[in-house]
Amino acid sequence: MKFKIILPVAVVIVISVITGIYLIQKKSPAVLGQSSLLSQSQFSVYSLNQVSQHNTASDCWMVIDSQVYNVTTYIPLHPNRGIIRGCGQDATQMFNSVGQHSGRATDILNEFKIGTL
Repeated sequence: MKFKIILPVAVVIVISVITGIYLIQKKSPAVLGQSSLLSQSQFSVYSLNQVSQHNTASDCWMVIDSQVYNVTTYIPLHPNRGIIRGCGQDATQMFNSVGQHSGRATDILNEFKIGTL
């Protein structure tokens, strides 16, 4: 008798968790990023020294093609933890060397732009 009640409840919980994970991964980066709120003239200019101060998963800035990005809020959504290696540095070569980065990755990245180098 308990099995007839527990099984449907377990199925509902599993489906809810899977749906939640799916929705989090599909959440628009514009909601999480900063640059959607900034016009081109509002971007700041940073030095590589300033970027280097933001070198952890909880505070992650990186430079890609002379553009500065604060990707801290994107880290949990990134397909793997390799993104953390780029925190606090010029990650241009790392970003460009990853074959899996698509045009969508560049679109996502643009949502996190906070300035230029």
